[in-house]
Amino acid sequence: MKISLKKTIDKTKTATKKLLGKEKMSEDEVRESVTQLISEVTEIDKKKIKLDSKLVADLELESLDVVNLISAAEEKYNITIPDADIKNFQTVGDIVEFVTKYA
Repeated sequence: MKISLKKTIDKTKTATKKLLGKEKMSEDEVRESVTQLISEVTEIDKKKIKLDSKLVADLELESLDVVNLISAAEEKYNITIPDADIKNFQTVGDIVEFVTKYA
């Protein structure tokens, strides 16, 4: 019982650190989190969202969808995404790369 409780406490501490910004998420964690965020904001099935999915061509996002997605990402990851960087977001992977680097 002690081992199970210790693992649970360790996982909780790690998750808390990540939420408080004291520990960076791994790229895999960011990929999963960004995919989930895109799915929630756009109502696109997570299974259809791939790293190389183009936001406009493949996921068929419109300008307002992208604005809503960026706003949600800024809030969720406690970051500011400059307009110049937003223009460079062509794929899901571009967003994952930015969040991995700055969140």
